[in-house]
Amino acid sequence: MKAKLILSIVFLVVSVIAAGLFSFEMEHHATFTLSLRSLLFFALIAVFVIFLIVFLLLSFFSKAQKKSSERMTHLARHDTLTDLPNRTSFFAFLKENIAKAKENNSYFALIYLDIDHFKTINDNFGHEIGDRLLQVIARRLYSCLRESDYIARIGGDAFAIVLTKLVSLDVDEIVRRLQMTIGASYNFDENEVRLTTSMGVARFPKDGETALTIIKHAEIAVYAAKDQGRNNCQFFTEQLIKDRLQDAYMENALAFALERDEFFLMYQPQVHAVTKKLVGMEVLLRWRHPKLGVVSPAKFVPLVEKTGLIGQVSEWILATACKQYKLWFGDKTDITMSINLSPRQLIQHGFIERVIGIVEEADVSPDGLHLEITETAVISNLDLADKILLQLTAKGFQVVVDDFGTGYASISYLKRLPISAVKIDRSFIINVATNHNDAVIVESTLNLAQGLGLEVVVEGVETEEQLEFFRQHGEVIIQGYYFSEPLIAEVMGRYIDEHVNKSQE
Repeated sequence: MKAKLILSIVFLVVSVIAAGLFSFEMEHHATFTLSLRSLLFFALIAVFVIFLIVFLLLSFFSKAQKKSSERMTHLARHDTLTDLPNRTSFFAFLKENIAKAKENNSYFALIYLDIDHFKTINDNFGHEIGDRLLQVIARRLYSCLRESDYIARIGGDAFAIVLTKLVSLDVDEIVRRLQMTIGASYNFDENEVRLTTSMGVARFPKDGETALTIIKHAEIAVYAAKDQGRNNCQFFTEQLIKDRLQDAYMENALAFALERDEFFLMYQPQVHAVTKKLVGMEVLLRWRHPKLGVVSPAKFVPLVEKTGLIGQVSEWILATACKQYKLWFGDKTDITMSINLSPRQLIQHGFIERVIGIVEEADVSPDGLHLEITETAVISNLDLADKILLQLTAKGFQVVVDDFGTGYASISYLKRLPISAVKIDRSFIINVATNHNDAVIVESTLNLAQGLGLEVVVEGVETEEQLEFFRQHGEVIIQGYYFSEPLIAEVMGRYIDEHVNKSQE
C-alpha cells in the first residue's frame, strides 16, 4: 500500500511537471527549438510510461501476494487431504459457537466420529488407497449435513461434526444418516470395501459449557462406543466417566494381579445329553481383587486383552489348568478340558512353541485338551487360522469353534479348517424350547455340524425343557447351570470323584 501511494505521488508530480513544461513551451516557443521541445516532451512521456509500468507491476504483485497470503491462511485452517477445516479451525469455531449459543440461549451437539479399523485399510491396501478413501468419506459425511452444520477432520480417521439449530430428533436422525452413508460400499481399483463407524455425542450445555469439556466428553462417548464393539453411537453420560475411571483403576490393578496371585480358575462340567455322564469341562478365568472383590469376566477380560497382558495370563491359565488336569486324571482319561484362546494370542510370535512347551512340562497329553477359539477370530483371518490350527492339530490338540453361529460364512470355513467341535452360542439356547425360529436355527446348526462329523457342545442350558430339546438330537454335550455352575478346583475334584471315579469302581 505504501508503494502504491509513493508511485501515485510521483505520477502526479511528473504529470504536473509535464503539463507545466508544455504550457511554458507554448508561451515561450521562440526561445526553444523544435527539436529540443520535442526531446523534452518525449522524455517526460517516457518517464510517465516507466512509472505507469512500475505501478501496474506492483499492483499485479500485490494482488498475487494477497492471493498467496489467503492461500496460506486457508492451508493453515484446512486439512490438505480433504479440504475440510482442521483441528485448529474446529476449536476456534466451537468456542465461537458456544459464545453464540450462550447469547441466544440455544443448544447444539458435537459428534466425534471415528472410522472403525481404518488402520487395516492402510495395511492391506496401502496409504494411497487409504487417502483416497478418506477423501470419499469426507465428501459423504459433508453430504449428510445441513447448511447450518459444521464438519472438520481432526485426526487421521477422526472427524468432528457440530450440529446447530437442533430439534429433539435431529441428532438421532443425522446419526443414522451418517452410519448409512459410511456403511455403503467403496470401490477402489477393483477392490470393494465396507466400513463402519463409532460415534460419541456430547451436547451443549447439558454435557459441558466449555470447548475443552465438550470435546473431552464426546471423546469419552466414542471410547464407550468402541468398548461396546464399535459400529454404534453412544451419548455422553456421567456414568461413562465413572466407568472410565473404574477401567483405568482396574487396568492398573491388573498389571499386578498375576504376581499377587489374584487370578484363579473355575471349571464348568460338560455332560452328555443322553447318558448324563461327565465328558469334559471348560476352564474359566476369575479375578479376586482385594478391594473390588470377584470382578466379572465381562469387565476385566477385555482389559486384559487391551493392556497386552493376555499372553502372560493365557500362559498362566494353560499351565495351571494342565497341572490340575494331571492331578485329577494322571495319564489316562476320556475327560477333556477346554481352554479358551484369545485372538491376540494367535498372532503372537512363538505362540505355538510356548503352548507345546507348557503342555509337555506338565506331562499332559494334548489329546485331552480342547483349544477354543471364537468364530469371529477364525473368520477375521482364515489363512492365519488355517496355518496355526493345522500346526496345533498336528501336535494332537483338538480345536473347538466357540460362539458358533454368531459370525458369518460359517459353512465355508467348516470345510476348510481342522476343527473337531463347535460350541453353539448361548444366545440361541435361551428360547430354544419356546421360540420356533430359535428352534429351527439350532436344529439346522446341529444337523450341519453333525453331518460334517463335528462334535457339538451347547452352553447355557438351564432348564429341563432345554435339555429335553437337545436330548432328542443324540450326541450333544451340555454345558450350563442345569447340571452345574462353574466350580473352584476343590469342588470340581469332588464332582469328578462323585461322577467319574465312583462309577468306575
